[in-house]
Order: sequence, then C-alpha cells, then structure tokens
Amino acid sequence: MSADSAHPNPEVARRLDHLYTLHRTEIDLRLGASPYLDLLHRLGDPHKKLHNIVHIAGTNGKGSTLAFLRAMAQADGKTVNIYTSPHLITFNERICVRGKIISDDYLVDLYERVHAANAGASVTFFEFTTAMAFVAFAENPADVTLLETGMGGRLDCTNVIDAPIATAITKISFDHTEFLGDTLEKIAAEKAGIMKPGVPCVIGAQMDDAAVMPVFQAHARKVGAPIINAVMPLDYPAPNLTGAHQVENAAVAMMLARILRLSDTAKRKGLVNAQWPARMQRVSQNPEIWFDAAHNDSGALALAAQLRQWKGEKPIHLVVGLAADKDANAFFTALAGTYDRLTFVDLPQARRPQTAENLAKITGLPAATIKTLDELPLNNNGLERIVVAGSLYLYQCLFSPFLTRHMS
Repeated sequence: MSADSAHPNPEVARRLDHLYTLHRTEIDLRLGASPYLDLLHRLGDPHKKLHNIVHIAGTNGKGSTLAFLRAMAQADGKTVNIYTSPHLITFNERICVRGKIISDDYLVDLYERVHAANAGASVTFFEFTTAMAFVAFAENPADVTLLETGMGGRLDCTNVIDAPIATAITKISFDHTEFLGDTLEKIAAEKAGIMKPGVPCVIGAQMDDAAVMPVFQAHARKVGAPIINAVMPLDYPAPNLTGAHQVENAAVAMMLARILRLSDTAKRKGLVNAQWPARMQRVSQNPEIWFDAAHNDSGALALAAQLRQWKGEKPIHLVVGLAADKDANAFFTALAGTYDRLTFVDLPQARRPQTAENLAKITGLPAATIKTLDELPLNNNGLERIVVAGSLYLYQCLFSPFLTRHMS
C-alpha cells in the first residue's frame, strides 16, 4: 500500500490502493484525448450540473486562496463544495460536500459507481478522483463550488467546466516542468488555459511579472476574459495564516469574494478564521516546531521571507526532506542565509523518494542527515525554532506520527 492510499478504514484503504495502483500509469494532462470524457458522459455529465464555480490554478497558493475564500463564503452563510489536492492525512480531505469532509461510506459508494461506469478504461488517478467529486457535487448542490486544478490548467481534468463564475491564477513558479514546460512563460500559458469567455480571472502576485503577465494578458484577449489584479485593501485585518505570502493569497480570495458578492463582514471574518494546515503552521509550543509545505523555488522564497522576519529572535533549525524530482539547488538558493542549522531527513514515501544522504550530495551543503524525525534532537529547552519543510509527505508519513509520540 502506498503512503497516499493509507487509510484507517480498511474498506476505503482497499479501494484507494487499487485506485493508486491502476491509475497512475499515465500523466493527467491529456484532456480531450482520454476516456475520461466518456466516463463523465456515462455518469450523466455531472460537471454540467454544477453552479457558481470558482476555478483556481497556480503553482503555489491555490490551497491557501481556497481556504480564505471558503471561510469567507461560509461566514456569509453560503454552503460550499470543495475539491482540492493533495490530501494531508486522509484521502477524504480532497472532497468536501457542503462544507464537510466526505464520509467513508459515501466515498466507497462513489468509488464503486465510478469504477463500474469506467469499465476498466485507462483513466488516470486524478481523472477518476475528479469524476467522483463531480458526482458528489451534482448530487449535493451548494451555493458555491470551489475547484482547484491538479496540475497545469489547460489540459487539467478539472477544466471541463464551461462557465465558472470566476477563475483565479495564483503565483507561478517552476514545478512539474517535465509536463508544463521549462520556462515561466510556458507554465503560465498552461495555467491560463482555465480562462473562459466573459468570465473574470483574478491574477495573484507573481515571481516575475515581466515573464508571465504578457502571457496572461494575451490569452485573456484571445478568449475575452477580463483580468483583475489582486490587491489587498489596506483597511482589512491581517490574514490568520502566517507569512507575508498569505497576504498575497488573501488578496486573490478578496477579489473572488467581491465577484461572489460576499458581505464585507464575511470577508473580514474569513480573513481571521481561515485554516490551512501544514502551511507555516505552528504544531508544537515547547519545543517550538513549525511545519511548512514549501517544496519549490517559489515556496522556498515565501518561507525565506518568514525566516528573515524571525532572524535574531532565536536560532533557526531548518529540517528538510525533498523528493528527487524537486530542484534542490534552487530551493536552497532561495533559503540561503535564513537559518542557523540545517538537517536533511529521508523522504522514502514520496513518489520520487530521496535519502537525506543523497540530498546532501546534490546540494553540497553542510548539514546533518537523519533517517527519521525521531532522530531529531528536541531537548533544546526552547532555545531553537525548528522549521520542518520540503514536502507534504513529511507531514503525512513522518510528522504526524512523530508529533503523536513526542508531543502527547
């Protein structure tokens, strides 16, 4: 069983294990040339029954933006359906029906129906999962439906939505370059594919405006989509999520909330009540431990900005596990000079596993290497600020058990 498919309910785990085993043999970016569209049709085209859809793409910040917008919509009394990925602890987190994580029984039921309708066709894991979400949302209509792309945008299997109420593109950076392209311009072109005629597209703060904004503007003109640049109003409270980059994500959510005509009170409540675990999350008071899901250059830059704010308060001990398909040198270049001590940890559960020893060789950085977080020294009497980063797999497979053993 893969780490992703692990689940406390054996009935769910068995189906997830089957899903991961059978449907990760091909990449997800083949919209229009996949049995996926036939699958949706056999399921009654559930995606055509959804209303008030907000479709969000980007490399970094999609989930945080969604979390802010969800909190705002719920504060306004709206029911919300949510599709996001990846999950943090259990697969159920990916599909929220009217604000609640999908139940095990409903998850099994959806799996069985989609599996039967698919009849063994070679859809991918993400296509199968997205079909499950569309069926759930069609059967349980909500006031707002929030859809997060999986990878890219133009050919992402969430991009079968014809008429969302709004789209959004958060920060673009280098990730999945083997599929999306090796320049910011190419990646931006893929993300811009979610724009729709007459539908406003909110653009978040970017690493390189000169590279990506002309791409966004050209595609917007081509399809007739008005662009809205996300700006955070000065008279609103600071976002609940830690980090200057979260102000940028909150700004995107604020513009989307305006399109949804949410009340001013709801927007304010959403900013201060939003929750998004594993994104600059303080997970232990003593010892002081933070976790951040940064795993690419853009995420590292956001993490670095926060670490610089903390510089001088107490020594920062950075603990990192990176998958083998991530650009380790770009990641640590962004973080240069922001920490006092560095430790690498094995990441055996990732789809592209990597050992701490190999990470040390690649980067050439002076760092301790450990196999598990249990080897991390914790008896520092609060003298260090420990920051764990590099992959959600660290949280899923190493961090939660680690905290259970050491913080209880």
